[in-house]
Amino acid sequence: MTDEREDPPSRRTPVSGPPAGGRRTSPPVTSRLAEALERTTGLSQDQVRPALDAWQRLGLLSSLSDLTARNPGELSAALVRAARRGIIPAVEAEKAAALAADLQAAAVKQTLAQPLRDGGTSIAELLTLASVSETRSAQIVQRLVTFDGAPEIFWDMLSRDTELAEPAARLRLNLELGALTDFHAPVLEALLALKRRGDFASARDLSASEASPPASWRTSLGRFLLPPWRNAFHARPIRTFFG
Repeated sequence: MTDEREDPPSRRTPVSGPPAGGRRTSPPVTSRLAEALERTTGLSQDQVRPALDAWQRLGLLSSLSDLTARNPGELSAALVRAARRGIIPAVEAEKAAALAADLQAAAVKQTLAQPLRDGGTSIAELLTLASVSETRSAQIVQRLVTFDGAPEIFWDMLSRDTELAEPAARLRLNLELGALTDFHAPVLEALLALKRRGDFASARDLSASEASPPASWRTSLGRFLLPPWRNAFHARPIRTFFG
């Protein structure tokens, strides 16, 4: 009887090994992505790189977003197909599925860890501030990287999803406030505290606010209230994808 238990990542049969004639050099994009995924998953180079190379050669992978957005079943089936073609060594379907799941989960984490501007808040930090769970965060990111259309349509789509509507609304607020503050973490956190206090209802309240901030905000925002207020908030349009 076959043992159905899944091996831990460190013991999984690697979808690896140099092809006949020596190890093939990975293209730069795949190589950089492989290094990031190896750090995130703890999987070895011999497990990660052949899988990425196979997906790239089969036309499924050219970027981190591609790996995040792909159907997991499509990725695992591609590994089995690549093995049959001799691109990678033989691999069982269950092992291929486990490896594809590990690498896709790591790709989601890498996407979340990216700052929205250099030195600024990451998507993961915004989701944490919005109290969005890891599962819901992954679902929102996967919808984002596969979406092609106007921002309002994206948010409308999420608002009609019973599981994602509420966390998506909180994330949207954080993204809009972040767009107003260049994703400066301390300012963003201070504004969220003011929002919880009921001082404003939406980011657009700030973009339409008076030329100077309310006096009651000075304690919360303190030194972050850089004059003139109108230049910092009122006159700055919300023109990110998320706005």
